[in-house]
Amino acid sequence: MNPAMMKTQPTQHTKCGFSSCIRQQTSRFSSLLFLCLIVSLLLSSGCSSTKVAGPSGFVGNYSGLAKGTYFNQERVARNVDFKEFKAVKVAPISLSYMADKTACDTTELEKLGREFREAIEEKLRASGLVVTSNPSGRTLVVSLAITNVEPPDALLNAGLAAATLMMPVPLPFDKDGETSFEGKITDGTTGKVLIEFAETRIGAGSQTDLTGMTTGKFQKFTNTHIVFTRWAETIAKMIKELTQGAKPAA
Repeated sequence: MNPAMMKTQPTQHTKCGFSSCIRQQTSRFSSLLFLCLIVSLLLSSGCSSTKVAGPSGFVGNYSGLAKGTYFNQERVARNVDFKEFKAVKVAPISLSYMADKTACDTTELEKLGREFREAIEEKLRASGLVVTSNPSGRTLVVSLAITNVEPPDALLNAGLAAATLMMPVPLPFDKDGETSFEGKITDGTTGKVLIEFAETRIGAGSQTDLTGMTTGKFQKFTNTHIVFTRWAETIAKMIKELTQGAKPAA
């Protein structure tokens, strides 16, 4: 064999290969930067959780409320056979107990109230419960008041997220906003109050909700919608379990 043919040919670096390498490195850097941003948002998150709601006057007896099975504050009447109730009515959401607690305008609040009511009715139906607008016989009537809607401070949170990228420790001072509500469930025939509850949720109300802990920090009502969905699910779960014979917490 000709020794000249056995010489190793030099590696050819084409422009195409170089550009491809640059694109791969850029893509990796972008992915890493995005991951760092997500981590910084999670680390800088405040205590997204529930807390005791300040009394607004919607619930009649605040002294009777205590941490319960379903909400941070609740009271379920004793000696009531909830299995007798066959349908549920959800009254329009009251906005009259917010006073000056929110900077949201009336149109925004009315839309939130409608969406909250629709979410509750949807979750009730999904739980197999009968939802009615004209209660007759043994019907539970759900009456709720939104008592505060405080959107997150998007500018502050953006600054803190950026600062956290440069800091060796997280900055847990973000403002994720909060949402509060109070509710009561009455006997549709007698009007007797059977259940009362209240709760405030900070941010999305959960330290495990990725949407609330990322985009929820920068969008006006993302956290509020998440909270409404969670409350709708909890109300449906509570009514379903009680009407199936579950006993309220002691």
